[in-house]
Amino acid sequence: MSNEAEAYVRRLDVRHSPIRKFVLQTLACRVEDDTKSWTIKTATMAADCLMDTSQLRRYYSDLLADGFISILDRTDEKGRQKSSRIFVHGPWDLWGGTNRPFAEVQRPANSKRLDVTRPVDASPEVLGELQRRFLAFAAEDGDFPDGTPRSTFRLGSRAHSIVCWYGLGRTVVHDGREAVVTAITDRDGRRRGAVRVQLSYTDDESASDGWIEVLSLTPPKEDVEETPSSEGVANTRPSPGGREANTRPHGEANTRPHGEANTRPPSSPPSATASASSSAAPSPDAPPAAREEDEGFAENKPEGGLTAAAAAPGGSGVAETPAAIIMRATDATTEEAQALVNLLRPEARKTLAGLIATMAANRDLEHRLWLLRRQRGSQARTETPGRGAVTCDLHRERTVPCPLCMREARDPSMREELLRTLRVQGAEARPDLAALLTTA
Repeated sequence: MSNEAEAYVRRLDVRHSPIRKFVLQTLACRVEDDTKSWTIKTATMAADCLMDTSQLRRYYSDLLADGFISILDRTDEKGRQKSSRIFVHGPWDLWGGTNRPFAEVQRPANSKRLDVTRPVDASPEVLGELQRRFLAFAAEDGDFPDGTPRSTFRLGSRAHSIVCWYGLGRTVVHDGREAVVTAITDRDGRRRGAVRVQLSYTDDESASDGWIEVLSLTPPKEDVEETPSSEGVANTRPSPGGREANTRPHGEANTRPHGEANTRPPSSPPSATASASSSAAPSPDAPPAAREEDEGFAENKPEGGLTAAAAAPGGSGVAETPAAIIMRATDATTEEAQALVNLLRPEARKTLAGLIATMAANRDLEHRLWLLRRQRGSQARTETPGRGAVTCDLHRERTVPCPLCMREARDPSMREELLRTLRVQGAEARPDLAALLTTA
């Protein structure tokens, strides 16, 4: 346990929510003192907190969106989910690399006041050591045979922003303009999709029109690694799935599991304003529990037993990349092949190359490519949706009417918090909540 973490969390104002603060304190009192992190199954933690796992996952999502915790999703060598490692942020890690202290409770005037926690010196050396430490945690479990990392920080978390050049709050370049990442997601409805971001351009403070795929972004010039890969492509190019393409020329270890430009410290901590807006990270229609953190995922065996090496031209036994298999089996362009790789990645239970090789042998790739082109054509014809949607103040990734509020209205212990939300947002903005609390 960590007395330092427990004592600090006790001071915090966790969005005026006693339940979220209780969950955060439960984590803080159990984390290892040196790493301020801990691995535990969601079901075990939920039982300790006397709540069901779906409730706990919602509180985890809220705490992550507000920057209090980061989650490292881990898998074993067979692709089955292991217990996630949860990090509690505070002064010991510059509040997740932002160097902006969290809000603290305000005690009554006749009580002993707490000393205000202030930012600490954040030299490039300190930031560099912080990045190396989180990268080491991400690299602990290694990679799958196709180069996919077995452990990744959850999108929108502050740890992801520390190790990844297009993380929340980081500065990127889009169409020649510098911009700050204000939201990030890999959800497309209820399915996993390409990693996409929303941006705020620094030259005129305008916002991007909708979501932008990471493939269209580049790191700022000062963060671009000059060493080219063996194929002559800069190693900083991200893959559609939020990880860089296989950047291991000459067989060296994959040192960039999260798509970060390099292992140098970031030029500046991620923006606090972007961290404050991190609740927009999941897409509005994403389910409340998009990830399963416990063990039990089924192991994948390649359908039909066809491998990428066997699918190589002439059966040479030399393994092809997933994108190369797609381009050989179809008329897909390089960009379309990469997009299709990203779409198929969530379906691969063990190796992505094996899945794509099997689909190529079964002539399924042509149909998936046709679906991809039809979807892109539809998106090109669709106008950007309006910006007038109201989001729930309690569950800030949800638009009104909020399904989570409807569920929590049945819980008497949540009534006071729902009433507070209604007072803050008003009945005109929250007619759903007004009707729920009137009938409750």
